[in-house]
Amino acid sequence: MSEHRLYREGQAELERTPGLHLSAASGERLARLVVGVMKSESLSPAKIAQGLAALGISQAQVERLEGQIRRTQNEEQISGRTCVDPFVREQLRQAETACLTRILDPTPQAERVVLLVAAVWYRGRALPLAWLSWPAQKALRGPSFWERVGTLLGRVASVLPRGRAVVWVADRACGTPAFTDLLAPYGWHSVVRVQHQTRCQAQHGQPAQIGALVTRRGQRRK
Repeated sequence: MSEHRLYREGQAELERTPGLHLSAASGERLARLVVGVMKSESLSPAKIAQGLAALGISQAQVERLEGQIRRTQNEEQISGRTCVDPFVREQLRQAETACLTRILDPTPQAERVVLLVAAVWYRGRALPLAWLSWPAQKALRGPSFWERVGTLLGRVASVLPRGRAVVWVADRACGTPAFTDLLAPYGWHSVVRVQHQTRCQAQHGQPAQIGALVTRRGQRRK
């Protein structure tokens, strides 16, 4: 597919997305931003501008394109809630699956920021649905970590289609009741990594470390 065709089809897809209320000018700027990211494989405004210049979609100079990209990224009408949420809601509605696999990943980015991402598993990749970020290497101010996770899960719940089973996959940071208790009100399930010393209790048993329940390779416990 040529880049010009991709650009036109991107604009058309934005226009068809229910709930995505953008002006014609904002829709054009958003489509240009998306195609520029795909071409440059970068989120840097300078590299996006270079990618757009290489496509020939605009006759503007690279410096001017970079300024346009920066303004688009700061435009109030173009945000995660106004643009990503409606698109995600429509795409998930069309998904032909009875069970949706979700991934929760809190990751420090170069010790500058903590990025908490909720994503959907798709063909071996994680496609972001919603995210939160805050400064890294600093004491957390305001809502606690799990309160932030709860906020993120609430946002994800608002875009998920009804009647679909949901399974969350997460690393060992989420191997705690603090996480599973947040899933319970939505009726969601989870598969999480846990550490050897993580304690659990069977319905009619005594508390025990998970590592003591499985002692050899190939052994399974439920």
